[in-house]
Amino acid sequence: MVEFRNRFYSLTAFQLIDALVSLVMLPLVGMLIAVFVGWILRRQTSYDELNIRYELGFKIWFITIRYITPVAVFIIFVSGLVGWVRKYLVYQPAF
Repeated sequence: MVEFRNRFYSLTAFQLIDALVSLVMLPLVGMLIAVFVGWILRRQTSYDELNIRYELGFKIWFITIRYITPVAVFIIFVSGLVGWVRKYLVYQPAF
C-alpha cells in the first residue's frame, strides 16, 4: 500500500490531468453523446439531421449508435484505465 501511495504521489500534475481528460472525460462524454442520440433524441430528428438518403443506411447507423457504440466506448474506457494503472501505479521491479 505504501508503494502504491508513493507511486501515486510521484506523478506530476500534468500526468494526472492528462489521465483525467483522456482516460475518463473523453470516453464518458462520447458515451453520453451516444446514449443521448440513440435513446433520448427523437429518431426523426436524427434522420433529418443526418440526411441519409437510404433507409437501410439510417437503420444500420441507428443500431450502431444505440447498441454497439456504448459497449465499444466502455471497453475502450476500461482498457485505457487498466493500461494507465499498470503503467504508472503497479510496481514493476527494475532489472
